[in-house]
Amino acid sequence: MGEVYASRAIEETGAGAAPGGTGGAGGAAHGPGDAGPQATLGAQARAVAARVLAAHAQAPGRGAAYAAAPAARRPARTAARPAAPPPPGAGPGPRPPAVPSRAAAPRWTLSGFSGRLSEFSGVGTGAQLSLAFSLVREAQQRGEPVAWVTLVGGAFYPPDVAAGGVKLDALPVIFAPDPLAAARAADRLVRSGGFSAVVLDLVPAGVAPGKGPGGASAARRPAPREIPPPMLSRLVGLAQKHDVALVFLTEKGAESPSLGGLISLRCSTARRDAGPGLFTCVAEALKDKRNGPGWSHAEVRGGPVGLR
Repeated sequence: MGEVYASRAIEETGAGAAPGGTGGAGGAAHGPGDAGPQATLGAQARAVAARVLAAHAQAPGRGAAYAAAPAARRPARTAARPAAPPPPGAGPGPRPPAVPSRAAAPRWTLSGFSGRLSEFSGVGTGAQLSLAFSLVREAQQRGEPVAWVTLVGGAFYPPDVAAGGVKLDALPVIFAPDPLAAARAADRLVRSGGFSAVVLDLVPAGVAPGKGPGGASAARRPAPREIPPPMLSRLVGLAQKHDVALVFLTEKGAESPSLGGLISLRCSTARRDAGPGLFTCVAEALKDKRNGPGWSHAEVRGGPVGLR
């Protein structure tokens, strides 16, 4: 069983309050409305998808068009690529000295993550969450639905999310008991064709910001259960079919393997001081099947209240 952190859009379409729900910024804990207490997590995810689509179908502008035709919300990536320039030293004249190659950083936009599985990992800094919030903000600014799936008791903290510029009243959040259940909920959400992005936050409970590799709490962190390759394969197919950005957030170091070979982009994240009350969140591409590894991306963010 999981819980749904209801958004205002869902409440307006008739979601009922679950007994004993916990309040928070952006809404209270809700069940799927007309579903009984024995409803499965998959049924809740389907209910969330249906209500979000219904809410966006009534919204003016791009949101309505997105809900009506989710498969055609963005143009297909079929533009011809420019011809590659000749390698240095291919023409007449002396060869220039060899320099280490480094992939150019692609734009950190939703379209760069759409249609594939990405994984942002880090240890104890929360940088992977901050970097995922920028994709959520972009989707919301474009009027496109996005969902967040996290673990029960995980690192999702609504005040920090709101401080990062995310509109909580437009973000449905599903709480799953374990990573496999989270993946199954994401399957239902992506299958609906109604979301431009789904974030699977698999950062376990008890991860304190500021604990780096080898910190006192590192040895006590439970390793998340693996998501079986058949489930990842199904999610890849759905992400490509509906052009959805499916982003996994994990708690692991750069030396640890990714969730599987079907992960198209793996970024190791870190947080660095950038002045009083500010931090730079950095993503280093360890694996990128589209652009090649080796590039990096950085964003300056304000730290949580306890770190300012």
